[in-house]
Amino acid sequence: MFERRLKIFLLVLLVMTAGLLLRALQVQVISGAYWQAQAEEIMKRPQLVETVRGRLLDHRGREIASDGACVDAAVDFRAIQVPPDPNWVTTRAVARLRQRLGGNYATTPRPQRAQMLETDREGVLADINIMWATLARMGNMPPEEIDELRLSIVRRVEMRKRTVWWRKYRNAIESQEDQQPPPAWQRWLLGETSDVPQLDDYSGITIEEELSSHVILPAVDNNTANFLGKNTDRFPGLILKPGQQRVYPYEEAGCHLIGSVGLVNAEDRKNDPNLSGNELRQYLPNDQIGRGGLEALAEPLLRGTRGKIERVINEADGKIVTNILPVPGQDVRTTIDIELQRDIGQLFKVVRIKNADNTEELTEMHGAAVVIDVPTGQVRAMVSYPTFDLNKLQQLYPTMIADSLNMPLFNRATMASLEPGSTVKPMVGLAGITQGVIGSTDTIECTGYLVLNGRRYDRGKCWTMRMFNIAHHQTSGDPHPTGFLDVIDGLERSCNIVFETIADRLGLDAMSSWYDRFGLGRRTGVGISEVAGRLPSQFKGPVYLRRWTTWLAGIGQGHLSATPLQMANATATIARDGVWMRPRLIDDPRLPDTSNVPERVDLKLSPEALRATRQGMWNVVNRNRFTTGYNIHRSDVEIAGKTGSAQAAKYTVEVRDADGNLMRDGNGRKVLRALEPGTPQRPNLEAPWYRGFGAEGKDLAHAWFIGYAPANNPQIAFAVLVEYGGTGGVAGASVVNGLLESCMEHGYLTRTVRK
Repeated sequence: MFERRLKIFLLVLLVMTAGLLLRALQVQVISGAYWQAQAEEIMKRPQLVETVRGRLLDHRGREIASDGACVDAAVDFRAIQVPPDPNWVTTRAVARLRQRLGGNYATTPRPQRAQMLETDREGVLADINIMWATLARMGNMPPEEIDELRLSIVRRVEMRKRTVWWRKYRNAIESQEDQQPPPAWQRWLLGETSDVPQLDDYSGITIEEELSSHVILPAVDNNTANFLGKNTDRFPGLILKPGQQRVYPYEEAGCHLIGSVGLVNAEDRKNDPNLSGNELRQYLPNDQIGRGGLEALAEPLLRGTRGKIERVINEADGKIVTNILPVPGQDVRTTIDIELQRDIGQLFKVVRIKNADNTEELTEMHGAAVVIDVPTGQVRAMVSYPTFDLNKLQQLYPTMIADSLNMPLFNRATMASLEPGSTVKPMVGLAGITQGVIGSTDTIECTGYLVLNGRRYDRGKCWTMRMFNIAHHQTSGDPHPTGFLDVIDGLERSCNIVFETIADRLGLDAMSSWYDRFGLGRRTGVGISEVAGRLPSQFKGPVYLRRWTTWLAGIGQGHLSATPLQMANATATIARDGVWMRPRLIDDPRLPDTSNVPERVDLKLSPEALRATRQGMWNVVNRNRFTTGYNIHRSDVEIAGKTGSAQAAKYTVEVRDADGNLMRDGNGRKVLRALEPGTPQRPNLEAPWYRGFGAEGKDLAHAWFIGYAPANNPQIAFAVLVEYGGTGGVAGASVVNGLLESCMEHGYLTRTVRK
């Protein structure tokens, strides 16, 4: 009996031994290479290597934005976690004890050493809290903002870890699928319940970001770097390390146009075009992305591709098994001439203003100017004033965003949608002649009042009647012999009656349709933030006011608004004999076109309309010293243009309390305060640029000036807006003169000798 049991036991033992041998054979020989690869995969520690953003260049190849060296204040991830990693805190506490006690630490009795360790752990945690408060103060941010920054870093690392975890698991699955599964008897014998890798097998991986530091304060100044450098021992996990910051060499020039870079947000990551593509180009929390302007427009090219390094952590030398080098972002050349942009911006600091008493003075004014290359549609300058130093945006932003008086962050070139005044009259003349409601030589009598079908309307006074009580344009300097004006005369004298009459004949809808063809009432597709403006057909008021709205639209007032960019592009369209082109800031085939705006459209304007309109615009500047645009008349180049003085409303600003918070009324609406315009007798010291005109200094008007040059072979087209500048022929001309001179100096306008 005993012998039989012994044989059974030995048989069982033999079977078990055979099973173990078979298992060892399967692991080490049959599947040895597979399990070795799996072990190496699990032991790999991936690390992302950051890239460099591409440069923005101007039309002549000058750098206008690039990455430059700086010092970043960074903190170890284990101190960023909430709460900080306990094992890391313990390690830091032990390091402090060893530094303080030296060799005595090891000989200290264990109970006393444990108590000392706990005390130093609490000290490390307290110093971490002090460090965050100090970084918040030195970064000019509230504690809540730095807490959110910490959480975003933690989310980034966790997301990165999950990505690596999932990718390793999927690689194992795909590798297993390529192999023939072992037979069922072998799996039963070896005790394998599944031949598929398990997700939990990869949950314990560690990525490099969990052991490294992350930037908290980028590009700290010298004083901050010195202070933090002296206190790194006090602040656990803090280090100063080399970094990259965006540098704008021309500072204020083009600040609204160039844009900036900032941290990605949830919406950016949701719309990331690389989500299903290259993982090394995907946006992660705390990545930089172009924010507005050219930085955003060129983002697909400027953004580089990260590199990746993978090391096997059980190797003595940390052997690198994967080394993908980062690819820097591509340089992008824009159409802007940054030095032309700078020079035109300076002109708004010394604008000539004509007061009601006919005295003139030079003063700083707000406004915008746009210069377009006529043959190509490329924008050479897009100025908005006031400006700011783009390198100091982060420091200045809290102050500038609260400055509702000057609005320095507002890009007036593309976002200021204002009534364009008489600068629309060339478009009205072109529309009327092309559509046949008036002939190129037909005349309209100006009695100083709008007369339609024998009825006189007091609302439609001509500006000469309103200002001087003079009819038939019988001005003292250059009286018209009959008072019957054709389109050429109407443009030269900026006669409201002529263009109100043409607008009435066209009607509200047709007038709006023509404005739309010239690019008003819709975005140009230039690629940066812009507003559409409005067309008179969008008027929703009473029916009996539609006709009055049409008249006003014919002289650029009422329910019509446009941006300086739209007006400059409409002027370029006239200069091209009626070919509308989409304005360009970047002309690069590598950049995908997402504008859904056609590149060029022939408006098919009649030759007679173009001849009359261009002759009228030439007369505005060149005919004699009494025309409204004569102040830009030059002997070295012929210019065609049109002035505009658009009536404006009183300027209002938001009211804030002592803490800088917006005040609201009982209905939740913002409380606004109307400013009184300044005059030489009553200057507005709060807003020197806010000027009143007229006998009592209460008339408000924005000054416009559009034009192109040379008149017979246009190279450039331009539009200038001076907010509350009064007359375009003075304030607008003051800027235009400097603009033309700068275009000549920079080679965009050729000087010619007048015959």
